[in-house]
Amino acid sequence: MILITGGRGFVGKKLIESLRVSKAQFVSLVRNGSENLESFEMEMPNDPSCKSLLSLAAEFNKPIDTVIHCAGLAHGKLPNASSQDYERVNVSLTEELAKLALTIGATKFIFLSTIGVHGRVSNQPISESSLLAPYDDYSRSKLNAEQRLVDLFEGEERGSELVIIRPPLIIGEGAPGNFGKLIKLCSSAIPLPFGLINNKRTVLSLENLVDFIFFAKEKTGVSGFFTLADDEVLSTKDMAKEIKSSLGRGSFMLPVPKVLIKALSFVVRKPHFYEQLCGDLVVDNSKSKSYGWRPTVDSRSTLRKTAKLFVNEERSSQ
Repeated sequence: MILITGGRGFVGKKLIESLRVSKAQFVSLVRNGSENLESFEMEMPNDPSCKSLLSLAAEFNKPIDTVIHCAGLAHGKLPNASSQDYERVNVSLTEELAKLALTIGATKFIFLSTIGVHGRVSNQPISESSLLAPYDDYSRSKLNAEQRLVDLFEGEERGSELVIIRPPLIIGEGAPGNFGKLIKLCSSAIPLPFGLINNKRTVLSLENLVDFIFFAKEKTGVSGFFTLADDEVLSTKDMAKEIKSSLGRGSFMLPVPKVLIKALSFVVRKPHFYEQLCGDLVVDNSKSKSYGWRPTVDSRSTLRKTAKLFVNEERSSQ
């Protein structure tokens, strides 16, 4: 049986959808107080310690062989979140779930981290061995969680394998954050000021992430850190053009100098806005491929498909 956390989130929903199609047996832990529980959902204990989680696990009808930990506190989820909030949710809960997995003899523990542990931008492709440079409470808490996991699983002789996935921007249906904002911008007929932005970025299609999670779960020996991404290297301009063209909007981009975009980001007191739009962040996915995995979809098709779904949902909600 598979134990999932974060099943109501962006990644978790797609993961559960795929598990249901494959008819796998699983249980999804949701926040205490969640409403309208599905048959496969159970509430997280008020105090999610290894002991309380063990008591909960005793209620499952089959032993757990895999834990997939997608839950976490991300940017914007909790207004005015403190560093302690990030540590409590992203570090302590991860540690207790890992202790549970080791105690019950689960064969796999799969943890969804972030490419942000390597920094916000990079002039060189990022791989598993790249320098660590977390830049905010979220990325620091994810790195702390990774380190706790390594300490717990290091020297394990019980056959438990640890998989830590470090994804960049994840794109797909229902994507929150910056990607959703980009689609909203592109759905307008107004030309965007990205004409001179020729940066290099990789993203990760949601379908590819879920496919890799299945791959890592099923294949013995797949373990350790994975910087995971689609194959295509795109610029912000490329992504915006792909979205606009799929929506039937003109793909013309205003040739605004990057220095003006940088100045504007400081004027509006969002200095990282420039890095997000103009900085490079290419992720090396060669380690995942060395095990035999390959992306099942490409970034451009995901961009087009997601943009159309987003606009259709916006129209139906009006």
